[in-house]
Amino acid sequence: MSWNYALPVEQSDNTGGSIAKSVGVLWKSLRALSNPPMLRSTRMMAGLLSRMAISLSTQRKIAGLFKDPVLIETAQLYPRLPYKHLTCRYLLRDFPISACAECFFHHYDRLRTVLPIWLLRRTLLDKVTLFELEENGARLAITMCHSMPFDTEGELSLNLEMGDKIIYIMGFSIIPGRIVQSDAKDVFLITRLQGTKGVHKELSQATKSFGDVGPIALLFAALQGIGNIFEIDTAVCISGIMQISYDATYASSFQRSYDDFFLQRGIQPNSAGFFITPLPLEEKSMDDIKKGHKIRTREKRALRREVQQACVDFFVSNGLTDTSAA
Repeated sequence: MSWNYALPVEQSDNTGGSIAKSVGVLWKSLRALSNPPMLRSTRMMAGLLSRMAISLSTQRKIAGLFKDPVLIETAQLYPRLPYKHLTCRYLLRDFPISACAECFFHHYDRLRTVLPIWLLRRTLLDKVTLFELEENGARLAITMCHSMPFDTEGELSLNLEMGDKIIYIMGFSIIPGRIVQSDAKDVFLITRLQGTKGVHKELSQATKSFGDVGPIALLFAALQGIGNIFEIDTAVCISGIMQISYDATYASSFQRSYDDFFLQRGIQPNSAGFFITPLPLEEKSMDDIKKGHKIRTREKRALRREVQQACVDFFVSNGLTDTSAA
């Protein structure tokens, strides 16, 4: 279903004040619903308002976020941004509305705290290239941008690109660790791991160009580099059955895309069903690598470190600090 929200965002709105003002901001937004007509119904607006009421104090903080000029600009381009977390499915299946709201606020609060305004704007309204190489005349790159069009499956996307095509996507958000039963203060919650339809040939070529390092491992290396800047050393991934697009008809495909990557590394889901792993991903001791595979293993690990360091270097060259070096 396509949601077309015409959101009246006003810079002069004092949205950081009372709860009543927060309700008022959302109500003005809901009244502006345009297409399809069913979304203008009182029932639909009442449903969103009732979900808002579950986490009213957090909603007030979210309203306050949208005094930020970059977020105002982003909301004007993606009008449902300020309250998409109130829709029926956000980040993962059966996620409580209160958790959705807290994750949404935390993510954007961290982004605007850490990133300078120009880099935040470029990330949310365009994209940033974190790693790039030329291989046999083909451009390979890892980029980061606002997750679109699947904007409820993570607030940011790490994209593996070949030429002008996105061939693999990791969707993630920055959330408090306690929400997923992690001891870490903040974690990357990964809610989308998916190759783009019809690019099997390009994925195979990219994997070969990266020395047989698969797309998930590459994007995890990039995520580690981002973590060095945001002081985050833990990643949490949903299981396939938690994915908001999960369909039992394709259960084995969802398991291959999500669970198998972690289970093959001996990582079991926690009691809440999440796979939790430190960054960087734990590696086997070289003593446990079979003879004849050691050189190749070292090369693959060196490439992942190169990707990770390239991501760190991008941010450092733009004035941010590598917190892991402190």
